[in-house]
Amino acid sequence: MKLVSQFTSFLKDTVNLNQTRIDLLESNVEAIRNFIRQCEWSPRVRGFEEQGSWAHDTIIKPVDGGEFDADLLVVVDPVDGWSAKDYVAKLGKAFADSSVYGSKAKTWDYCVTITYPGERKVDIAPLVRSRKYDGSLEVCNRAADRFDASEPVEFTAWLRERNALSGSNSFRKVTRLMKYLRDIKTTFTCPSVLLTTLLGMQIYWYDKGLCCKDWRQSEVGCRSAPIRRLLRNGG
Repeated sequence: MKLVSQFTSFLKDTVNLNQTRIDLLESNVEAIRNFIRQCEWSPRVRGFEEQGSWAHDTIIKPVDGGEFDADLLVVVDPVDGWSAKDYVAKLGKAFADSSVYGSKAKTWDYCVTITYPGERKVDIAPLVRSRKYDGSLEVCNRAADRFDASEPVEFTAWLRERNALSGSNSFRKVTRLMKYLRDIKTTFTCPSVLLTTLLGMQIYWYDKGLCCKDWRQSEVGCRSAPIRRLLRNGG
């Protein structure tokens, strides 16, 4: 028994983050980009990389008034004499000293978080390029004062490939549904990045073209039969 139209409506009305909220988030991110380019933070900014569920198009509507967020990586050249903690701490100070962001900013181990009134926030993390070797990418652990290797661009590309192999945007849709199930049931926990990765690992190159194929399904012979008996007997 297929419920394609019902799932489509459920995603649209209940699970997916509505466009108005996405537009607000993107407007906030653009303002933050402009601030970083113009503030007195020493590293030379080479660009920005969007990360997380917002960038991967797996973001969902908050459950019970929770928050939704965007992850923004600031790609920078290394600064002579700086250790890992300097990149995060001094970026946090730049925001804290700002009349616009001072009351909204909080510095964490890897990022600076800007929290807006309501239910959205933006996490900004420095990503140092070519410090260890040409082309290397490292995030900065302020607490441990350590550089950690990272491949955010390749990870995003891998997720997009999984979605293309699944067809009809189904990988992203299933990921949103699973995240919603996690949040609404509260019977299990799993960080979104791990959950998305685990789902992506179930898709292989030979799955391409199999989307919407009719797999064998149980048929409900009598729709008025008690659901418990239907489940016990398999239809």
